[in-house]
Amino acid sequence: MSAVTIEVLRRNVSRQAKQEYAEAVNSPDNLGGKVGAVFERMENRLASGTYRFGQEIVTADLVKEFHASRAPVTTALNLLRAAGYLVIRAQVGVRVVSPSEAEVQDFFVLFGNLESVFTGLAAQRCKDEQVQLLRNIQTEIEQNTPTVVGAVSRDFTALVELFHKQIRVMSASPRLSTQTAQFWNVAEFYMWNMVDVVSPEGLAVGNRQRRAIIDHIAAGESVLAQALMNDHVTSKPLRFGAIGA
Repeated sequence: MSAVTIEVLRRNVSRQAKQEYAEAVNSPDNLGGKVGAVFERMENRLASGTYRFGQEIVTADLVKEFHASRAPVTTALNLLRAAGYLVIRAQVGVRVVSPSEAEVQDFFVLFGNLESVFTGLAAQRCKDEQVQLLRNIQTEIEQNTPTVVGAVSRDFTALVELFHKQIRVMSASPRLSTQTAQFWNVAEFYMWNMVDVVSPEGLAVGNRQRRAIIDHIAAGESVLAQALMNDHVTSKPLRFGAIGA
């Protein structure tokens, strides 16, 4: 699949979704000047796996890179700490968090409950053309699903994110979507630290789950769709091999 195809799918996910994510609480768009620039760049790096669990981040290096004084860089790092990405200790320095298996699972339990709410609403409120777009996105996900361990591509993860964004659009709940958008950045942060061990079998299970979710949404079966989404998200660390069985 080409980047053009992904971009077409992105454009077909309504402008409402794009606006919701841009307006999210703690979004860099709501921060000014150097603080916003540093926050945005650093969060993008964290959410895309550039920085790994436990990695040291040297404040002085960021000051040089961003041609900024220490104050805005420190403010941005403190915002990233508040968002759950970093640990900052006086006289020690800054490190990316290194969560335990239990902490990873706890996050995905919470995230699964959240995504299931949107899925249940989508089953009640969606339109036929929205369901078809969701099916198209899932088809592209399956075509980009890796067949060897640790070969997850950015196209694949972008499409999975787009799948969930489309469900949020279908839920017709823009305020809730805006207020919870930050969860997706944190979810990507965790997932990019898990993809090195994910198996094709685990990804195949995910594809089957998403297909079933779509079918229940299309049938208006909100309770079943919600339960399947909850299981799909909550079981992700186990499917990815990030935690023990």
